[in-house]
Amino acid sequence: MRESIGGISIFQIAIVFVLIFTAVMCITINRSKAYAVKDKVLDIVQNNAVSRGSREKIDTNTMKEAVNYMKESGYRITGKCPSNYIGYNREGLETGGSNAVICIRANSVNEGYNSYSKKIGKDDLPNMYYYDILLFYQLDVPIISDFFILSLKGSTKVLY
Repeated sequence: MRESIGGISIFQIAIVFVLIFTAVMCITINRSKAYAVKDKVLDIVQNNAVSRGSREKIDTNTMKEAVNYMKESGYRITGKCPSNYIGYNREGLETGGSNAVICIRANSVNEGYNSYSKKIGKDDLPNMYYYDILLFYQLDVPIISDFFILSLKGSTKVLY
């Protein structure tokens, strides 16, 4: 009887370690997939924003190209965008911020500097900006996945 109780406790410890290992693998796989998608979407936005985009919003063709890549790679996680981001759904159209596949925000680099340079009488810098991109990922564990939706943020280079 004593050895059967000892065997059960060792078996429980082994099960706990297997569950911890599985959770770590789920996080690692989903996070690496999210990083790969984020990097490709950053490349698409960065390459097309200079030629076709504007400083405030990204045009629909660029967003459709980014969303099509996300569909091809099997990326399906949605989340809620913060208030200062513009959310895009799976079709590449703007949403109200909920159920967004991707969230994008345009940031001006020299907004504060230009107001300061006007005060002192210097020339203005060229119009420089960059985009912040926010993607979501989750654990692909059946019960836990609905509770933990994590976000991943990236930025483009400074665009002129």
